[in-house]
Amino acid sequence: SPRMELRVAVAAAAPEMPPETSDDLLANLLTDDHGAVRKFAINAVSERNSAAVRSQVSTLAANETDARLRALADEKARSVS
Repeated sequence: SPRMELRVAVAAAAPEMPPETSDDLLANLLTDDHGAVRKFAINAVSERNSAAVRSQVSTLAANETDARLRALADEKARSVS
């Protein structure tokens, strides 16, 4: 699998990609093993992403083990719902 830095860069660039491409990438990055990747993926989600991707953020808001990422996901889920 690509290095964590590359996955972070892809997550950071996701808002500039077409929504379908962004959806596919973020669906994977939101479940990444590295918290840094999940953080950038959460930040990249917007209203233009699919309901499925936005739902993943809501799931992270409930189940994320890192309290800071859980709070970030909760804030994002509220803003894109």
